Amino acid sequence: MSPTEERLFKLEIRMAATEYLVANLYAAMFGQTTDPVREAKVANDTLRDNLRRQTVPGTDPVWSDHVSGEMQDAMERVLLMMEDMTACLVHGEGSATATVEIPPRRSPMNA
Repeated sequence: MSPTEERLFKLEIRMAATEYLVANLYAAMFGQTTDPVREAKVANDTLRDNLRRQTVPGTDPVWSDHVSGEMQDAMERVLLMMEDMTACLVHGEGSATATVEIPPRRSPMNA
């Protein structure tokens, strides 16, 4: 793996860890409410609606749409993780196991 690939790999792992921690914190927060699953869904649906209306100031409309779409995709991953973890906490299963997409590590022979 080249130094650049190794750096990108480590950044992906750090991002996955951060997403997991954020989702777990929100699930724990919603777990303290009277109806955790419903309240998490309502809050997340509000976030989704807000994200759909976001624009990136100072850029052309095509780039703004692209950046907004990427943000929505990234946030959707975390929101689904939050909802899954909240449901698992409610059902006494502890925190859910996050599905983390880790890029395959290439063998130095294939580099």
